[in-house]
Amino acid sequence: SWSNEICFYFSPNVFVPNAFTPNGDNLNERFNVVPVAVNKFEMEIYNRWGERVYITDDPTKGWDGNYLNAPAQADVYMYTLKFTDFENRPYYKSGTVHLMR
Repeated sequence: SWSNEICFYFSPNVFVPNAFTPNGDNLNERFNVVPVAVNKFEMEIYNRWGERVYITDDPTKGWDGNYLNAPAQADVYMYTLKFTDFENRPYYKSGTVHLMR
Protein backbone atom coordinates (compact mmCIF):
# COMPACT_ATOMS: atom_id res chain seq x y z
CA SER A 1 0.00 0.00 0.00
CA TRP A 2 1.00 3.59 -0.43
CA SER A 3 0.44 6.42 2.02
CA ASN A 4 0.94 10.12 1.87
CA GLU A 5 3.95 11.59 3.55
CA ILE A 6 3.47 14.83 5.44
CA CYS A 7 6.41 17.07 6.26
CA PHE A 8 6.32 20.16 8.40
CA TYR A 9 8.99 22.76 7.85
CA PHE A 10 9.29 25.41 10.51
CA SER A 11 11.44 28.48 10.28
CA PRO A 12 14.08 28.32 13.00
CA ASN A 13 13.72 30.74 15.86
CA VAL A 14 15.44 31.35 19.17
CA PHE A 15 13.75 32.89 22.21
CA VAL A 16 16.23 35.07 24.09
CA PRO A 17 15.51 36.56 27.53
CA ASN A 18 16.73 40.10 28.17
CA ALA A 19 17.99 39.65 31.76
CA PHE A 20 19.09 37.07 34.32
CA THR A 21 20.05 37.14 37.99
CA PRO A 22 22.76 34.69 39.11
CA ASN A 23 22.38 35.54 42.80
CA GLY A 24 21.74 32.13 44.37
CA ASP A 25 17.94 32.31 44.76
CA ASN A 26 17.39 29.52 42.16
CA LEU A 27 15.40 31.86 39.87
CA ASN A 28 16.88 32.92 36.52
CA GLU A 29 20.35 31.75 37.55
CA ARG A 30 21.56 31.17 33.97
CA PHE A 31 21.24 32.98 30.67
CA ASN A 32 19.50 30.24 28.67
CA VAL A 33 18.09 30.61 25.20
CA VAL A 34 15.34 28.40 23.79
CA PRO A 35 15.93 27.27 20.18
CA VAL A 36 13.03 26.03 18.03
CA ALA A 37 13.62 24.05 14.81
CA VAL A 38 17.38 24.65 15.01
CA ASN A 39 19.98 22.22 13.69
CA LYS A 40 23.40 23.70 14.56
CA PHE A 41 23.86 26.35 17.20
CA GLU A 42 26.58 28.65 18.58
CA MET A 43 26.28 31.40 21.19
CA GLU A 44 28.94 33.94 22.15
CA ILE A 45 28.71 36.58 24.88
CA TYR A 46 30.89 39.71 25.01
CA ASN A 47 31.42 42.38 27.64
CA ARG A 48 31.31 46.11 26.86
CA TRP A 49 35.02 46.12 25.91
CA GLY A 50 34.57 43.41 23.30
CA GLU A 51 36.13 40.58 25.30
CA ARG A 52 34.44 37.24 24.75
CA VAL A 53 33.32 36.03 28.16
CA TYR A 54 31.43 32.88 27.12
CA ILE A 55 31.00 30.57 24.13
CA THR A 56 29.00 27.38 23.64
CA ASP A 57 27.60 25.22 20.87
CA ASP A 58 25.19 23.39 23.19
CA PRO A 59 21.81 25.15 23.41
CA THR A 60 21.00 23.38 26.69
CA LYS A 61 23.95 25.01 28.48
CA GLY A 62 23.53 28.59 29.50
CA TRP A 63 25.91 31.19 30.82
CA ASP A 64 26.14 31.17 34.62
CA GLY A 65 27.37 34.77 34.86
CA ASN A 66 31.00 33.88 35.55
CA TYR A 67 34.11 34.99 33.69
CA LEU A 68 37.58 33.54 34.38
CA ASN A 69 36.14 31.50 37.28
CA ALA A 70 34.85 34.61 39.09
CA PRO A 71 31.45 36.32 39.09
CA ALA A 72 31.18 38.80 36.24
CA GLN A 73 30.14 42.29 37.20
CA ALA A 74 26.52 43.38 36.88
CA ASP A 75 26.38 45.03 33.48
CA VAL A 76 24.93 44.83 29.97
CA TYR A 77 26.49 42.14 27.77
CA MET A 78 26.14 41.52 24.05
CA TYR A 79 25.27 38.10 22.64
CA THR A 80 25.57 36.73 19.13
CA LEU A 81 23.78 33.62 17.96
CA LYS A 82 24.63 31.65 14.86
CA PHE A 83 22.31 28.80 13.96
CA THR A 84 21.08 26.79 10.99
CA ASP A 85 17.81 25.23 10.01
CA PHE A 86 17.51 21.60 8.97
CA GLU A 87 18.49 22.50 5.41
CA ASN A 88 21.68 24.13 6.80
CA ARG A 89 20.70 27.69 5.88
CA PRO A 90 22.53 30.09 8.21
CA TYR A 91 20.76 32.54 10.53
CA TYR A 92 22.17 35.20 12.84
CA LYS A 93 20.74 37.01 15.82
CA SER A 94 22.35 39.46 18.23
CA GLY A 95 21.32 41.69 21.09
CA THR A 96 21.97 42.56 24.69
CA VAL A 97 21.32 40.89 28.00
CA HIS A 98 21.39 42.44 31.47
CA LEU A 99 23.27 40.59 34.18
CA MET A 100 21.82 41.69 37.54
CA ARG A 101 23.23 40.65 40.89
